[in-house]
Amino acid sequence: MAYEDLGIDSAILDDTISFFGYASYLFKKENGDTVLCRLHIRDVVSIKLEEGENYAIIKAIFCHQQNDLRFAFVTVDWFEDMDQTMLGCPVFRLCMTSNWQSFLN
Repeated sequence: MAYEDLGIDSAILDDTISFFGYASYLFKKENGDTVLCRLHIRDVVSIKLEEGENYAIIKAIFCHQQNDLRFAFVTVDWFEDMDQTMLGCPVFRLCMTSNWQSFLN
């Protein structure tokens, strides 16, 4: 589904997939500072979407090479906001839908 979202219709026919325990990237803040960020398997992260902020657990980080292009992917399990609070904190549970696109729409 990720390749369909990128507009790539070809199938993965070889085994050029590599899995990683973490990924790092540089993020440039509005004030010009650059921050090194690391994502690890099982980290809980916030992801900003058009509708607001959602939370997820990182399940896998992998890279696939197709011809001369390398594509990096991060798969997650989403948390679902229960619209409840406990001790002044919002309550979430793991989303039980198998279609992540329907969860985001």
